[in-house]
Amino acid sequence: MEEMRSVLEVEVKDPAVIETLRSIDSPTLFYDNYCRLCYRFAKAIWKLSRGRIAVVGMYSKEAGWLRSLMDLKTFSSVSWFVLPGRDIIYGGRSSIMPIVKEILIGLVKGGGNDFKDPMPTTCSEILPCSGVKGFIYRTIHILVKSHKVKLLYR
Repeated sequence: MEEMRSVLEVEVKDPAVIETLRSIDSPTLFYDNYCRLCYRFAKAIWKLSRGRIAVVGMYSKEAGWLRSLMDLKTFSSVSWFVLPGRDIIYGGRSSIMPIVKEILIGLVKGGGNDFKDPMPTTCSEILPCSGVKGFIYRTIHILVKSHKVKLLYR
């Protein structure tokens, strides 16, 4: 992984990861599924998009391919957003505009993605996620942190 102009470039060599990337057929939000506040945020995005945006826990089996692309510190620092057919993964602040765009499309077209994740019973140990302090911290964190990951694969 090397950083160029605030974009991390990641060469993807694992055929299983490449196949997973090619099989993504709807916009997908990866959120911290150990955080109750993040869960509520993800569920609100899913509802606003009328099911257009798929929602997947960052630490779930389904997100293993994404975790394998970057170091844990970068991965766990923000929520991630993936658009089908694109070679860019948006994290934190950089994901706001693509998410808003997909919500607006979802208001018109809707989608068929279900939200099945259970609400977490505990909070993440990495960042606070409960109460007013957690809300303020997480909101500032999303606005301050921004990552774009460019995937290089054939």
